[in-house]
Amino acid sequence: MVGQGKAVIPREKGGFSAQPPVLYRVRRCIQPGGIAMTLDAELVAKGKGEPLEGVKAQGREHLTLIDKHPELKDFGWEDAGTTQLAKDVEFISTTEAARSEASDSSAIDTLTQEARIDDSKKLVRSIRNVLPAALRKAKKDGVVIDKKLLASGRLGRVVPAIVSYLTTVEPTVKRIDKYLQPYLKVVPSTRINEVRKALEAADTKQEASLGATTEYTAKLNEAKGRVVEAIEELNGIAKNAFDGNAAVIGKFSKDLLLRARRERAAKEDPTKK
Repeated sequence: MVGQGKAVIPREKGGFSAQPPVLYRVRRCIQPGGIAMTLDAELVAKGKGEPLEGVKAQGREHLTLIDKHPELKDFGWEDAGTTQLAKDVEFISTTEAARSEASDSSAIDTLTQEARIDDSKKLVRSIRNVLPAALRKAKKDGVVIDKKLLASGRLGRVVPAIVSYLTTVEPTVKRIDKYLQPYLKVVPSTRINEVRKALEAADTKQEASLGATTEYTAKLNEAKGRVVEAIEELNGIAKNAFDGNAAVIGKFSKDLLLRARRERAAKEDPTKK
């Protein structure tokens, strides 16, 4: 990961030069769900708090203004900036749709994971309910099991802890399968193996879904940040290009974005209406 900082230039005799520092942009490599992304952390932070619809509307408005005022190019605006702005506005729309779909998928996968946790805990409860009776019968046949190997503590809902417990107790349960089976109507050790694998699979899928949602959100925030940055740049250029013409300069403000910010704030806190 590259951090923002100052480039220090070494002198020949081991000291450090007093030359002006070179500043460079933070770029971060994120790997949600095993997917590598290189993002501009500064832009991600800039776009994170911005209202989606406001950014899209303001971006489209500025694209229209660029088309109407070609003289902006005489004051530093470049065609590459227009291309990037148009690309980002379109990207925000398509990525938001993909993020929504990923979020729905993640919610479904989370419910599936919770169901597999319930299955695991129910099986453990069922075994524990009849364990004393099964152990007594096993002991009569000379099969002695230390109850501590089947600890009766609270299991909780943390997937790694549940998987670890099921993995640990499976060999012990297998030794008393025939004593537990009449009570449970299944081969207990086999069922433990089944629910453990199902839980592991559900957990892996849910983590991947969360990773996809994180990826879309990060990319979306970066694009929003880049749009806001372009809007601010155009605003500054317009002040030079149309110096003294307040009516035209005013068109390059962030009115649509600011209005969207206020509307969102009002929804979050009705007292701010």
